[in-house]
Amino acid sequence: MKRTFLTISAIIALGFSTYAQGGNMNLPTAYIRNTLSGNNNLPPNVVGSQYVNEDFKKGQVTIDGKSFETYVRYNAFKDEFEIREQSGDVTSLLRRENMIVKIGQDTYEIFSYIEDGKTQKGYFKKLNSGENILLLKEDVTLTAAQKATSTYSADKPASLDLDSQYFLKLNDNAAQEIRLKRKDILRAIDSKKLEEYVSENKFKLKKEHEVIQALNYINAS
Repeated sequence: MKRTFLTISAIIALGFSTYAQGGNMNLPTAYIRNTLSGNNNLPPNVVGSQYVNEDFKKGQVTIDGKSFETYVRYNAFKDEFEIREQSGDVTSLLRRENMIVKIGQDTYEIFSYIEDGKTQKGYFKKLNSGENILLLKEDVTLTAAQKATSTYSADKPASLDLDSQYFLKLNDNAAQEIRLKRKDILRAIDSKKLEEYVSENKFKLKKEHEVIQALNYINAS
C-alpha cells in the first residue's frame, strides 16, 4: 500500500514538473507562429522592457470556446502574446478575434478601436462585461536615445516605456479612448438614468471601480 502511494505521488510530481516547464498544451498550429514575430533588434543598452511582466505566468488560451492551459506573457511593444512551450521554446500567438487570453485574474481580448482617426484592432484588458465596457490598452513605446544638451546634463539611453490608456466600447461601436472623468463618461454615454445613478452615489468617475460600477448599472438597466 505504501509503495502504491509513493508511485502515485511520483506520477503526480512528474506531471506537475512537466507542466511547470512549459505546459502540456495542444494549441492548434494555425494559431501559433513558428518563431517570434517582428524585428527583435532594439537599440543597445535600451532601458526598460517590452513586457507588462517579463515572467511567464500560468494562463489559459480559449479558442472558439475550447480552453488550453499554458504559460504566457504579454509583449505590449508588439501587441502580442508569447507562450513558452514544453520544449522551452518561446513562440507567439497569431492575433485572432475568436481568441481569449487569461493571465491570473486578467482577461485579454481583441477589439476594434479608433486611433488617429483610423480603425485598428488590438489586445485590450477587458475590465467588465456587457454592451458597454471599459477597456485598458497597455502599450510600450520606444523613446530614442538623447544626447546631452550641455556639460551639466548626461546622455539619455533609449528606453521602453509602459503607458496605459482607457477606452470605452459602447454597444457594437469601435472603442474610443476616454479619460476617467465624470463629464467625459457622461458625455460619451448620453443617459439621464446613468447621470442620476452617478449623482446618487456621488461618483466622480475618476476611479476605475466607479466607472465599472456605473457601466454595470447601465448594462443591467
